[in-house]
Amino acid sequence: MTALSASAALFAGHVGPNAVSQLGAALLAGWGAEAARRVYARAGELAWLERPPAAMVPQERVARLHAALRDELPRTDALEAARDAGERTARYLLANRIPRPAQLLMRWLPGFLAARVLLAMIRRNAWTFAGSGRIVTQVPDRRTGRGWIEIHDNPLATNPCSWHEGVFTTLFASLAAPGARVIETQCGSDHPGSCCHFEISLGPGDAR
Repeated sequence: MTALSASAALFAGHVGPNAVSQLGAALLAGWGAEAARRVYARAGELAWLERPPAAMVPQERVARLHAALRDELPRTDALEAARDAGERTARYLLANRIPRPAQLLMRWLPGFLAARVLLAMIRRNAWTFAGSGRIVTQVPDRRTGRGWIEIHDNPLATNPCSWHEGVFTTLFASLAAPGARVIETQCGSDHPGSCCHFEISLGPGDAR
């Protein structure tokens, strides 16, 4: 078993802790302690708000927390909070998980090549974003700047997957092209057996 497959086996069915801790940070900053407590209490995870996890967490519990967000907050607020949590997650990864030399290299490379490197990182660390789900990617085209990410059997599918949009958009805008956007165009929660499909756009003139 390779180091990569060993890690995948170790983290099977688990998601990175930022899916929990950054949601709490977003709620506390934008909606206050009372709203944050309602969401976490509804999911039965109030202890996570008071002491955010620092290690990988079971994906079923994280999915329950993100579902509680939709139940407790108005839809617009829930989507905004999830996206903010995703953006905070990406900023944490940039500050603590993606080596500085790799970041400097990606910012120096043409956008489509930087995107290739970033997508490889996302696939290698798939459990961080997708738990037991499977990530498949298409590198953005050099001419159009368009590519995609698919998460098959996404345990955090919420229609739309605003947390994932926030994570991926911030990473691509920081490392591949300042105008990059990643938008979900199909959610696996809508059609059993389908996948969550995210369209990547590096922006006009940014692919080269």
